[in-house]
Amino acid sequence: MKTENKHTLTATRGVCYKILSESFSSPEGLELRNIKILYDEMEKVDREAALAVEKMKESYQATGSRSELMVDHARLFIGPFSLLSPPFGSFYLDQEKRVMGDSTLSVNDLYMKFGLTVASDFHSTPDHISAELEFMYYLTAKELDAVEAKDKESSARILESQKLFLNRYLAPWIPEFTLDLEQNAQTPFYRNFGVALRRFVEREHRYLSGDIP
Repeated sequence: MKTENKHTLTATRGVCYKILSESFSSPEGLELRNIKILYDEMEKVDREAALAVEKMKESYQATGSRSELMVDHARLFIGPFSLLSPPFGSFYLDQEKRVMGDSTLSVNDLYMKFGLTVASDFHSTPDHISAELEFMYYLTAKELDAVEAKDKESSARILESQKLFLNRYLAPWIPEFTLDLEQNAQTPFYRNFGVALRRFVEREHRYLSGDIP
């Protein structure tokens, strides 16, 4: 792949990871322009994911206020009594199906190897979906730096880190998590969010495995 094409693809992947991560925050912070940007970038890598983002945008625009989205967000990801779509890797990866399991500690150890810690104002666990997507964004940003510097060795090493993290800690639980999301969401916004996330992660798995040139 030519350097300029590699640069464009890496930048696109990074934007998708960044906006997907931010979209798990409270709907109070959602901005229509970011959903539009996500659509534009997703269309470059996966048409079905882009179509789901288009439906997210339509749902967002059709909602008179954000209160409907906020209620759905709380039901799915916060509680207070039970989570319909627990956004934690350990819930799906560990046999105990509990938060802060062994896989959570492994994820945190990997962050620390890159000199990263969970921000003090991030009131959740290291394996929260938004944190894991944010970490993948961080890795694509590091890859982008290496591509711009024409440092092929560093670029290849960072790609291997992306592959390891995605295959070991993120991709394995996304199918079940997004199925929970699609089945339990009351708004088209979050149902289609599940579709977009699953399609994008599946595409990333194929790309990092070398199945997509």
